[in-house]
Amino acid sequence: MSRGYRQLAAPAALLITLAGGSAQAAAAEVTLTAQARTLHAWFLTQAPAPPSAARVCIVDRGTDLTPDTQAIERRWVWGEGPLGDLSADGHGTHLAQLVAAPVNGWGIAGIAPQVGAVSVGIGAEPDAGWAALTSGVWACARIPEVRVISISSTPPVASTAEAEQFTGQVAMARDRGISVVVAAGNEATTLSGLAAVQGVIPVAAVQADGGGLCAFSNRGPGVLAAQGCGVEATTTTGAQVRLDGTSFAAPQVAAVLAALRAYRPDLDREAAERMLADSARTGPADVRLVDASGLFSAAGLQNLFREPPTPVASLARQGAPAARLTRSGHRTVRVSVAPLAAGWRVIWRGSGVRRLTRSSLVAARSTRPRVIRIAVTRPGAGPSVWRTISIPATGALR
Repeated sequence: MSRGYRQLAAPAALLITLAGGSAQAAAAEVTLTAQARTLHAWFLTQAPAPPSAARVCIVDRGTDLTPDTQAIERRWVWGEGPLGDLSADGHGTHLAQLVAAPVNGWGIAGIAPQVGAVSVGIGAEPDAGWAALTSGVWACARIPEVRVISISSTPPVASTAEAEQFTGQVAMARDRGISVVVAAGNEATTLSGLAAVQGVIPVAAVQADGGGLCAFSNRGPGVLAAQGCGVEATTTTGAQVRLDGTSFAAPQVAAVLAALRAYRPDLDREAAERMLADSARTGPADVRLVDASGLFSAAGLQNLFREPPTPVASLARQGAPAARLTRSGHRTVRVSVAPLAAGWRVIWRGSGVRRLTRSSLVAARSTRPRVIRIAVTRPGAGPSVWRTISIPATGALR
């Protein structure tokens, strides 16, 4: 249910490197986005780990792996195909990024990085059918940590049977304690279709800081809203973009609601939804603008409030670290970087890796060659440029 995006300035260099090579520095992440300011959710990017797991399940066209989405668990539940984002414009990847992009020096910080997300792919078509969406809700509801389902799609007109099946699946998810948040739609009219289904929470789109309703947004008295014009995000290569659409407002509200459930696990679905609505502030055109700080204050969670971080638009980054690969055993290799100054440590992306010291790792070998990525970082600084390391297959290193 997106309207598309506008790219800002020149694209940053591709972050992923060839084996043994390095990449030019991409723009550092935006740590305080416009949408976080609009939601008064700035404190969530700095909040400590919550006492309970609570994830947002994104039903869309899959998610591509980037530094802002790589921790997201992905499941394929509809049709045949790969697990990546099947949309032409990175729709599903943007939704996942807006929910839970970590504070890692790349891209943006999501609304609630501590919450996490699950991506359920339902096919390549931008307007998935009702049966696919029903299957997506069914899959999400069976993941124990999921507290909120987020859908940003405009299905074709449903038959009576299709609408009843979807409505029934929403009711089942709600009975399991899961809220269902949906994009209100981009036809500049009243709620209809998916957004009018009983039990869902439709989300309209407003301008930054709630200054006005986005012209394209569907609306209705009392409908919850978040920023949907000029939403800040990045592409898979790190280029900054602005997103327009109620598609991009819905996952923000889903993230705030899931964060509340994570920090107040004693709240059931009904109580959390009621607090979300009651704490929302008056917005344009009779919509209600979600207010995360008001919500968390009402929940007695003021201890999570911190001063807003300074927004970062660009930052010079250290080059990729030099690395040496040596045999550590028949099934492992050791990856060592040059001695690091005090406070620095090596970090990695990839499976089968564990840290030995601040400057060395052990990587498991398998029957096929694979790659991992390493960088160095220190407290208060983003990671260096990443270097990609080829891990040889078992028996290939003598």
